[in-house]
Amino acid sequence: FSLIIRDWLRPILTQCGFRWVEEIVTLERLRSAVADPQPHPDLQLLPISLERLDDVVQVDQQAFGPPWHMQPRDIRAAIRTSHYNRILYIDRQPVGYQLTTLNHSSCHLARLAVHPHWQGSGIGAGLLQDMLYYFQRRKIFYSTVNTQQSNDRSLRLYTRYDYKLTGSDLPVWVAHLKEMI
Repeated sequence: FSLIIRDWLRPILTQCGFRWVEEIVTLERLRSAVADPQPHPDLQLLPISLERLDDVVQVDQQAFGPPWHMQPRDIRAAIRTSHYNRILYIDRQPVGYQLTTLNHSSCHLARLAVHPHWQGSGIGAGLLQDMLYYFQRRKIFYSTVNTQQSNDRSLRLYTRYDYKLTGSDLPVWVAHLKEMI
């Protein structure tokens, strides 16, 4: 897989057997307030520690297909670089998580994942609202996120929380190794 940041790479990738498959879109959220998320007694929202790494990996592997799911070492690194993160449990089962980085006066939602069984039930919205409220209390209102252009569910979620497309899209190109050999 390759993300193209500059157009000069397109002919080289084409010659090497790569083809376009998807666009990664960037969304931004400017100054917009969110309500204090109300805790639900059946939910357990906890900071992600390395002791919870296996639970995060489990959700990630279920929520994303290749190439989007992350390897345990990559998730471990993402946890370490995140400023704010949470994993959500229902009946002691991990159902979703988020990892957000901080860069001075802005934050970037680096990862939001919900187990497929729980998608569409408000888990992603709850994790997103919790994250936005955390940064709002710290006077950080500018937020960005990336998602696949074809991921209608995530685009609807982010739009509902006042994220807007920036036009900074990254084409995703893929080559199958069997075809290249």
